[in-house]
Amino acid sequence: MQLESITFTPGQSTPHKESNSDLPKIDKATATKWARYLNEDILYLVLEHAYFDELLRPDYPQLAKYALVAKAWREPAQRLIFHEISIKDDRAFKCISRLFSSLPKNSKSAPTDDDLNDSTIQVVSRCEWLRSCVRVLNFWIYKTGRMSNTWETRFANVMTWFPALYELRLGVDVATRLQDSTIAKLNASTAPKLRALQIAMRPAEDGSRPTQSVLPFQLLTAVTKWKLEHLVVRGDNFRLSGHTEFGPVPHQLHEFRWSVQNTTNAKEVDDCISYLTANSHKTLEVIHIPSPLHPIVLQSMATLRSLRVETQYGIPKQLGGLKELIIADKVGSLPKDVSFYSSLPRHIIHLGIFTTYVEDDAAINTLGHKLPQKLQRLSIYTDKVLWDQDAANRRLQEAGRGKVPKTPSITSTDPADRKLLARTWKMLDVNIQVYTWSGDIMSKIGQRSDLVRSTHYPRGVTVENMRYMSRVVGAEDSSGRRRKSIKVGGLDGMKKVFGFS
Repeated sequence: MQLESITFTPGQSTPHKESNSDLPKIDKATATKWARYLNEDILYLVLEHAYFDELLRPDYPQLAKYALVAKAWREPAQRLIFHEISIKDDRAFKCISRLFSSLPKNSKSAPTDDDLNDSTIQVVSRCEWLRSCVRVLNFWIYKTGRMSNTWETRFANVMTWFPALYELRLGVDVATRLQDSTIAKLNASTAPKLRALQIAMRPAEDGSRPTQSVLPFQLLTAVTKWKLEHLVVRGDNFRLSGHTEFGPVPHQLHEFRWSVQNTTNAKEVDDCISYLTANSHKTLEVIHIPSPLHPIVLQSMATLRSLRVETQYGIPKQLGGLKELIIADKVGSLPKDVSFYSSLPRHIIHLGIFTTYVEDDAAINTLGHKLPQKLQRLSIYTDKVLWDQDAANRRLQEAGRGKVPKTPSITSTDPADRKLLARTWKMLDVNIQVYTWSGDIMSKIGQRSDLVRSTHYPRGVTVENMRYMSRVVGAEDSSGRRRKSIKVGGLDGMKKVFGFS
């Protein structure tokens, strides 16, 4: 049996497919016999590496085809299909609701013994197993007139469906705060103990903005069931000073990312960041904030491993344990000052720089001479497409000098750029990645990373991160093997699983 070929490119976090063609036609009898005896771990490995599409998102159409290859493939493929789900419109909600409803169809109360025939038990048991596969939930609370309260009610109910949920990506339109009944459901015994939260405040379709919203502070202080280690706050500007209405944030974060737009008051931003991270000075490993001068950087220097800031100026020299530094200044250029590179923490293994001016001769020469000795990866995020990868590699090979980067992602048509690049690369022994964001998705892919703890930088989006999520929520045992799905039997079993009284 032949599967769609998958290539592993050195330096890439995730393998990519050589073609998007459908699965080849195969003999069903042979395939079923072969799949029946395929080791389960190998089968999972094959399917997991087929999980991502070219945008590093779930490749749902392809996974659905894999589920139809043979009976032995069905459960592994379904587990991956339901790893991440999105509910952002009525159609998606109704579809998920029908699948994950706690009660048998056409029933408005707890099932009786007559309801629980073998077929019903089998279906409900399968749905319960699928629930346990969900690790990431994307949900939007819309402001659409009378539907605003409806979406909040739906959110409260949906959050009780997935016991092994690891991450919530919540988008909110304008809403000032959630109702007390919603908070109560988020704290219910059937609700998950979230480890990662991304919350995005957004303007509504009528143009109104969440300038009076304190919803992020409410979630972080009122939902005591959550045990957050990763927090991302992004989107539109909300009422940053609203934290004064709430008590301290109890979570000890390992990762904090701030990406709120349209903020005009720098002091409010700094005060808000201080409030959100006040209990995390001894645990923070990853910090994304506007300024390196914020006190949280030095307060966390003992544990800090990854720092992303919006300026190259003011980066503390005391960050001896830092492994990753990203300068996210989209209107800047490659630093020309030799002192910038010479003062970088010496243990950095990944340096990322945003720039709109890559072709500056002085900047590139400085970059080539002064990179940290332990640097393994240099990522340049630019709005221009420069340099030709093949031409640059040929020039290096012909010169017989230097080390060709493992997986350069670089293009150009200008011979001067090729010559300059070749001269620069002779000085480097690092893996160079150049990503563009103007009319291209490469920049988004290059910056995307899972919310997991890691010792490798950049973390990226990987199968290993998916497995980490399962281990954290208890869906895998200590050896990494997947726990067997829950078995449900009879009325007593149904009551135990779904909490019927």
